[in-house]
Amino acid sequence: MSHTTKHAEVRELVARIRRETGRRVPDVDPNGPGIQAAVLLLFRAPNERGSLETGLMAFDNPDPTARYERELMDEVGLSQDICVGWNAIPWDIGNEPIAQKHRRRGASYLKDLLRLFDRAPVVVAHGGEAHAVCRIAGVEAIEVPMTSPRGLYGGGANRRSAAADGLRRAAKLSTPEP
Repeated sequence: MSHTTKHAEVRELVARIRRETGRRVPDVDPNGPGIQAAVLLLFRAPNERGSLETGLMAFDNPDPTARYERELMDEVGLSQDICVGWNAIPWDIGNEPIAQKHRRRGASYLKDLLRLFDRAPVVVAHGGEAHAVCRIAGVEAIEVPMTSPRGLYGGGANRRSAAADGLRRAAKLSTPEP
C-alpha cells in the first residue's frame, strides 16, 4: 500500500471533522503507519504547543506530552513505526471544558476512524477523557494515565510506571507470537 493510500482515508475524516466543527483538527502524521497501525494511541484533545502548532498528530511534536510519550515508548520497546496518534476530542476545543456532548461526538469520530483500519488496532487510552470516550464508543482500550507532566506527576504522584506498564502491554499485544 502506498504512503498516500494508508493516510488518505484518515485525511478525509480529518477534513470532514474540520467542516463539521469549524475548528482546527491536526492531521495524521504522514510519516506514520496510518490505517496500517497496530496500535492507536488515544489522547485527550489537541494542544496549542503540540499538534495544533505543527498541524500533525506526531510523536516528535515539540510539547512535553509528546516528549514523555516518546521516552516511554522507547523504554518499553513500543515502536513509533506501528503506532498512530489520535485525540478523543479530535478538534481544538480551546479553553472550553469538555462536556458530555463533546465526548459523544468524539466517540462517533473514533468509531469512524477505527472502521478505516486494515485490522483492529490495540487502543491505548491516555487519561480520563480518552477512557470516557472509549467507553462511550464501546471500544476496548488499555487505560493509562495521560503522559502530560500533570498526568504523570500531578499532585505529587508518580504515574510513570502505570503509563509504562500499559504501553508495554500494548507492545506485547501488537507483536505477533513467533
